[in-house]
Amino acid sequence: MKYLRLIQKNALRNKRRTLLTMFSIAVSVFLVATLRSVLTELNRGAETSSALLMVTRSNVSLVNDLPISYWERLRNVSGVESVTPMQWFGGIYKDQQNSFANFAVDPVSWRNVTVDAIQLPKKQEAAWFKNRVGCIIGRALAEKHGWALGDRVPLYSDIFDIEADFVIEGIFTGKNEDTLYFHWKYLSEASSNGTSARDAVGTFFFRLKFASQMSQVAQTIDGMFHNSSAETLTESEQSFMLSFVSMWGNITQFIFIIASAVVFTILLITGNAMAISIRERRGEVAIMKAVGFKGSTILGMFLGESALICLTGGIFGTFGAGFFGKSLEKIQTGAMMIPSLHVTEGTIIICLTLAVLVGLISTAVPAFHASRLTVAEALRRVG
Repeated sequence: MKYLRLIQKNALRNKRRTLLTMFSIAVSVFLVATLRSVLTELNRGAETSSALLMVTRSNVSLVNDLPISYWERLRNVSGVESVTPMQWFGGIYKDQQNSFANFAVDPVSWRNVTVDAIQLPKKQEAAWFKNRVGCIIGRALAEKHGWALGDRVPLYSDIFDIEADFVIEGIFTGKNEDTLYFHWKYLSEASSNGTSARDAVGTFFFRLKFASQMSQVAQTIDGMFHNSSAETLTESEQSFMLSFVSMWGNITQFIFIIASAVVFTILLITGNAMAISIRERRGEVAIMKAVGFKGSTILGMFLGESALICLTGGIFGTFGAGFFGKSLEKIQTGAMMIPSLHVTEGTIIICLTLAVLVGLISTAVPAFHASRLTVAEALRRVG
């Protein structure tokens, strides 16, 4: 630590080169942090899924609905505690840029299924149960639009050709706080699209009595509807959420390749900048050796200088990624599958560690050679 002041002065001796190197590191770390945050958001639903929750959907596609008559049969499956139908409404608030997730559900059974995952005050829950045109929204959604209890939320669904006007009866916390839920019976009664909303539903979510029964229950349900006109696929909530990630293809590998290319490029840039800096200071190395500095001390100072520059750039890069993620929350991008990016503490730690490692690795070879030079060799190579 006693050489920290000297390391700081050396790092700023060529301000233009130092700032350009920091900028390169910052841009690279920004890209890595943003890409990793994309993966975090894509997997957030799967990571927070419950071991007791399962989903039954069409074996063909999520676009295909299931008969609502399946509801009663699913209730009677051994091991199932409660079942609730869920229908994607696809409602748009004002315009496409303001759309968000909204589902039609049966309030009572839905609360039985989500009792642990979503917290809703009992008074608000009771008001929602009673009001057929009532809805509940997540806290994040309420904060984004400035909504409060009693406000009206007009939505238009081109799927069902319905203009709905809901009253906010509750604001919940927990999972999916950017979502709106309303009465499935309202959709069933208001639908002008034939009987599709009345006799069919997109998915059934249900809670098991014991997590150990998951495999058995899935086989039982899918066996019940095998060879029917609407065969089912029953899976855990985690598998269901991961199916959305799979729609992007092998995005994990794609992001890894991009991140690796970014890291490799910045290694070359930083290594070249530090090699030039060390070569320009061979005369100083000779003087330091002459006055008693050890080679290990000189090596440590060069490595510390590079680590300091890269760490500073990394801090700016992660800060920029965090600011970019928060700014997405203010932009109403309903067409996006990732409405916001949250740079987690884990991502920050990984990115800053990566920045320091880039600094150490890129400087190690030229710094090691410079620290082993004798006074005569260092003076001979000056110029």
